[in-house]
Amino acid sequence: MKKLILVTFMFIISACTSVQYTNQPVDQAYVQLEGNFIGATIILGQTITNINAKTKTFELNGKTVAKFPIAIGSHELKVLRNGKLVINKNIFVTQGQTVDVIIP
Repeated sequence: MKKLILVTFMFIISACTSVQYTNQPVDQAYVQLEGNFIGATIILGQTITNINAKTKTFELNGKTVAKFPIAIGSHELKVLRNGKLVINKNIFVTQGQTVDVIIP
């Protein structure tokens, strides 16, 4: 009888301790700028962003970076400094991905 009660109790406890996890997908990706980006102009598709001293930046691994959200998919990325094209490349970003761009 004691074994039956013990087995029943164990089943009840094990049923109460199940854990479920859910992940919510992030429908954005990011471009993270590093290097000499103050004063640069970023052209990402049809969006033009002028990077200046008021642009929100933060420290990451001892370096100052700026991070901008972008839609997932393919993008043409151009970086201009003083009207001169310094970066021109196509990028493809997936859900939640961050693409690092080092600006000379």
